[in-house]
Amino acid sequence: MATEERVPGWYDDPREPGARRYWTGEEWTTPVIAAETAERRPRGRVWPSAFWMIAGAIGLWFAETYKPSASNELGINGNSFYLKSSTDHLIVIVSIIVLVLGVVRLLVVLNSR
Repeated sequence: MATEERVPGWYDDPREPGARRYWTGEEWTTPVIAAETAERRPRGRVWPSAFWMIAGAIGLWFAETYKPSASNELGINGNSFYLKSSTDHLIVIVSIIVLVLGVVRLLVVLNSR
């Protein structure tokens, strides 16, 4: 095949109908693949990432809303339900981990597109 001025990418192979060959910008690659394989790329779904990020945010909100404080313990603010300090810390740690995992998964999925 003659050298051509093209952008690097997958192109139809003129020698084999239904096949594609990759142009590097300087030469054609040797392996030829089926046209549907060249076009198909695995894509992850975004909604699981959003679910984990929302779950982490809800956990942080819950821990912040019901954190132990002197006003809760004395009943000054009208909130009689509050978390114990150890439970509050555990919820915060787990929520941050879930939130970070959701963000990392989202970045991986978006980078693979």
